[in-house]
Amino acid sequence: TLISKAIAQYLRTLVSKDSKIETIFEEYYEKGITNQPEILKAEIPGITEKVLTTSAICESCHNGRLYGSTKLRNNGLELEAIDKGHFEKSGKDKDIGVFKVPSLKNITLTAPYMHDGRFSTLKEVIDQYNDNLQPHPNLAEELKDKNGDPFQFNLNEEEKWQLIELLTLFTDSTFLESPQKKTF
Repeated sequence: TLISKAIAQYLRTLVSKDSKIETIFEEYYEKGITNQPEILKAEIPGITEKVLTTSAICESCHNGRLYGSTKLRNNGLELEAIDKGHFEKSGKDKDIGVFKVPSLKNITLTAPYMHDGRFSTLKEVIDQYNDNLQPHPNLAEELKDKNGDPFQFNLNEEEKWQLIELLTLFTDSTFLESPQKKTF
């Protein structure tokens, strides 16, 4: 409909580009430091290698941490997809349970999470990826281990909170306070 197209067009004008992580990387890059894991270690004291490895896996689907993605993926929420996802549009079995991968920008502010809003906190999302990925036939390759089984992050509780702390760096406070955003 015309209204949904107008809303979609307006939403495309809302560009978030000043998250804390972008600012941090820019400051380090200006100093000639480009090793992202080292930068993150400096910003989040005590962050473990396992969390950094996990964040790289997240980044592989979420398209470079900061930007929206055009990727469609099955993220192992269910063994048998209740919501058929992109299959409803394509009719192809490879698209059963496949959904668009969102940006991580402002992720701490966009609850509920997943295509159906099943998780109300980032902790629940991380618990899902940590312990409960399902071996759906269309599971994204990025979420499989070397044997083709669902990859489990196996983060301990402290590491889960470190990952959440990392995700908070994706918040763009400038964007949230923008007069442009408040006009809608």
